[in-house]
Amino acid sequence: MAFNRPAHKRKLTSSDDDLPLQFVPYSAYKELHNQVVALTSLVNQLRGAIIESGQNKLALEVAESCEQLSDMSPLADPIFQHHFSSTDSPALVDPPSKFPPVTAPIAPVATINSLDIAREAAKLLDKSTRVVIERMPDIHDNPKQESEDLDFFQKLATANRLPAPKKAHRHQCSSKFRPLKLQFDSSTDRDIFLHGYHKIRSTDKSLLDIVTKPRARRDLTKPELETLRASRKFCYDQNKIAGESKYIMSDINYKLNLKPRPFM
Repeated sequence: MAFNRPAHKRKLTSSDDDLPLQFVPYSAYKELHNQVVALTSLVNQLRGAIIESGQNKLALEVAESCEQLSDMSPLADPIFQHHFSSTDSPALVDPPSKFPPVTAPIAPVATINSLDIAREAAKLLDKSTRVVIERMPDIHDNPKQESEDLDFFQKLATANRLPAPKKAHRHQCSSKFRPLKLQFDSSTDRDIFLHGYHKIRSTDKSLLDIVTKPRARRDLTKPELETLRASRKFCYDQNKIAGESKYIMSDINYKLNLKPRPFM
């Protein structure tokens, strides 16, 4: 009697081309998911705070360029949770020497006040559109001082084909010459004006007629102001010792002067 040979199921095999299975502890994945959820919430809060507290132009730019992120779905329990040991490590893993377990803890998300961040961001954006004029003649009790300052620099800008400031504000302090802050429409206009001012300060008659020789710089943060003051002091002290302008200022830092002049 002839018997048909039973059909054998093909034995499952693996080849070198197969990708190895890789696992991470479920607890690590859950922590990562929770961190992403927290960051998503933070970004949405920050976006809302900027729109609420920022200038109209800033709020509009943020609203148009930064879409609100969708809330993430809750993380479900693992389907085969009974395969996990008490340490949340998978039961079927490759040898530890080849795929070491993930043991490094994920850093917790720090509590951040998104409204404070939004306010600081708005301040920085404002600073990027401002020029500060130092040593500009100032009469503290003159109620028209700021309007006169604005008129002077608008005429200066027009005469030299530079972007004109839109606002002028004297920083309230006890200095003899309160710093004058000029507001421009954009950081590009600010940069063009600042560069142009440095070129005309030794040739423009309206500036040459001012005895105090006003100087211009960008609006700085407190750490930048500290660097500026330290750099200026270094230049003054070293130039006085050398008897020549050995060092000159470059933005908030100093550099060697390739064409030094006698130090006065």
